[in-house]
Amino acid sequence: MARKLGVKFLAGPTVSNEHRGFAFVEAEKVEAVNDLMTQSGLIQWQSIEIVPTLSLEEGMRQIETLKPIY
Repeated sequence: MARKLGVKFLAGPTVSNEHRGFAFVEAEKVEAVNDLMTQSGLIQWQSIEIVPTLSLEEGMRQIETLKPIY
């Protein structure tokens, strides 16, 4: 299912002592990750939080395009 949606698992899923699951995934669009959580049914029995991130290099490129505020 993940492959069909274009989602690649980089790490996990793992479960912590607090009964929380974590996974690091990669996808072209965050919507694909949301679709995976919905279509897999995980959203029915887990609290899901999707946090989009950038690589350090991508983040630095974006910061370099900003105009200084001071």
